[in-house]
Amino acid sequence: MRNLRIVVCIVLSFWVLTSCTDLYLSLPVKEIRFKNLTDTLVHGYETDVQVMGAKSIVVCDTFLVVLTNDVQGYLKIYSTESLNFLGSLGSQGRAGNEFNKPSFLENPYIEDSDVILPLLDNNIVRKDLNITRSLKEGKAVINSSGRVMNAAIGSSFDLKRDKDKQFVCNSYEITPPKPPTYYLKNGDQETEIMVYPQMVRAVEDHVGFLGYVSHIYRHPYKDIFVEAFNLRDYLFYFDFEKESYYAVHQKGALSFDDYYDVSAFSEGEESVNFFWSGVCTNDFIMFLYGAGDYCIKSKDYKSSVTPQEVLVFDWSGNYLCGIKLDVRVQKITYDQKHKVLYGLNDSNESIYGFNLSRYNIGKK
Repeated sequence: MRNLRIVVCIVLSFWVLTSCTDLYLSLPVKEIRFKNLTDTLVHGYETDVQVMGAKSIVVCDTFLVVLTNDVQGYLKIYSTESLNFLGSLGSQGRAGNEFNKPSFLENPYIEDSDVILPLLDNNIVRKDLNITRSLKEGKAVINSSGRVMNAAIGSSFDLKRDKDKQFVCNSYEITPPKPPTYYLKNGDQETEIMVYPQMVRAVEDHVGFLGYVSHIYRHPYKDIFVEAFNLRDYLFYFDFEKESYYAVHQKGALSFDDYYDVSAFSEGEESVNFFWSGVCTNDFIMFLYGAGDYCIKSKDYKSSVTPQEVLVFDWSGNYLCGIKLDVRVQKITYDQKHKVLYGLNDSNESIYGFNLSRYNIGKK
């Protein structure tokens, strides 16, 4: 009897350890359903905004900003009231108000009634562009600038409630293979947020790295960050106000514990994007999403007639709603005042509008 009790104890202990231990993801996981739930199809209309070399778009208060490859003025500014062209800003050069390789960095914000757009130049310099003053003065006006963490190495964000602290995300390393790492930094002190105990299992190292491709978005006014994965059904939430860190995962989809292979999420040479091009508001965050069952195959994913989804989540990891777009776009932005979603189709350099005023976007 005693030996039997020992065996039972060993078996139970093993079961507890194996059921509570995740070898490839340390964050607690919230399993929910958000895939293939969308029935609403929203019809888009082509706006009069057509910009050669358009790369991305963002709404900043009453301005629609189009990022281009035009060295005479990388940024084209339009009014969200009329979509009239207001001006071209940010020429190429080495001066403090010029750019060499600009990209959108963080959410736009208001400061002293002026609209400010944070930009990243050359992957290492942050420049906060004052759009309001720039349009008045006819030249780019930079409110502040400074060097930041090289985007090729990772990302760092100053916390809003405690500006002495930073949220730091280091990218994965190829040699030797290491997954991304996350830290809360306070001066020289770094406290690691345990996310990945080890690299995922994959047929080859470079295939495993694909599973970590992602982008981090932050709440406009709070210290809440969401990491969205391009090739996985995962969202990571880092809530520094509640000191809560967790993952949201599509129930039944490929997990970090599964063996990772490109064939698990794509066919052919082109991969199917899961989450990309996110838009943040105070109440919700929405993403372009391309991994529904209707476009999981490469040939369907590239089809111009296949609907494309926009999924909406709140800042607590809950799925709120989704819509389908009848026009394929690569970048999205949202005009909260007029409830219009704008999408950039970079194949024909057109910007489409989707009127969402009839839909309860951001409400479960």
